[in-house]
Amino acid sequence: MLHPGLEISGPTVTKIKGDVNGPVRAGDHLQYDVTVTNPAGGGDWTLAASNGWASDKRVTFTTDLAGLGGHALLVGDVGQGTNGDRHCGSGGWNQYYCKPVDKLENNVASHTFALDAGKSHFFSYRVEVSNDYPTGATLKNEACASGEPGNGQPSIKVCGDVETELELQHPELEIKKTVANTTNPQAAEARPGDVLEYTVTVKNPGRGDWNDKTNGWRPTLSASATT
Repeated sequence: MLHPGLEISGPTVTKIKGDVNGPVRAGDHLQYDVTVTNPAGGGDWTLAASNGWASDKRVTFTTDLAGLGGHALLVGDVGQGTNGDRHCGSGGWNQYYCKPVDKLENNVASHTFALDAGKSHFFSYRVEVSNDYPTGATLKNEACASGEPGNGQPSIKVCGDVETELELQHPELEIKKTVANTTNPQAAEARPGDVLEYTVTVKNPGRGDWNDKTNGWRPTLSASATT
């Protein structure tokens, strides 16, 4: 009698938004990819038979996103599909083929599926790194696949994990102001009736970004006139 098996590859992490050659930092988008395989030469993971002669022997995939530590936010759904090269994996993401998993609740994603011998099922999910994390913070993610082969065989559970270091990069502020007399450009002093044009330039010379994607870290510009 042939029994099904399980193998897991990943999670692998690919930066899909941000400096692909730089460290992982606030605002970056990361894609996690996991492949679950039933090795060739064994049995199939199958649905229960309608006449009751065979039990439900499907695979269940789970990943707990709580390991991200609140330092990254899920972008969209945790997707799953049978084509990892083009539709649901590191080779690409097509929402028409990479459908949401069965359940995503309390940061835990799960999906139960049949898997024939020699076939693979693919999972992909994307996160955005937040602005608010301490020095030495990391993103941790574990994914598992499990099943009950039946026929007296022990249950199978295989897992993979990955940890990504975050680099702490702070934004900074510089401000420069100039004034021009548009009525009398050559005048040393402004006179009543002259029109003055003020130009203010705000620059971020730091290594981090000011943005409103996560925790609302944005600079505020205010101006006042005195005589």
